[in-house]
Amino acid sequence: MEPESYSCNIILCLVYQYGNSIGNMTFLSELDVKNNQLTSLPESIGNLKRLIVFNATNNRLTAMPRTVANWVCLEELCLHANRIVALPDEFCSLINLESLYIGENLLE
Repeated sequence: MEPESYSCNIILCLVYQYGNSIGNMTFLSELDVKNNQLTSLPESIGNLKRLIVFNATNNRLTAMPRTVANWVCLEELCLHANRIVALPDEFCSLINLESLYIGENLLE
């Protein structure tokens, strides 16, 4: 297993095993859960206020929690190749966002 895949699988395991407790990992600046089959994210993920990069490319997400408005440090958001139909209005709070990858979704 490649190191990148290994670390991604550890985080995925934490998301499934601890659910809302993932929000207690407030020290995280990057979270990469790409290429998994996630269908949703816990609301507590919004507690990751130091997050700079979030990558959930190639999953089965249909929505993002409104709590992502708390990611005020976020600079890069990768949601490419999911099933997202709409972005919450709270995305307007992401004032430091420089890169948004949202292609191949179901946005209207």
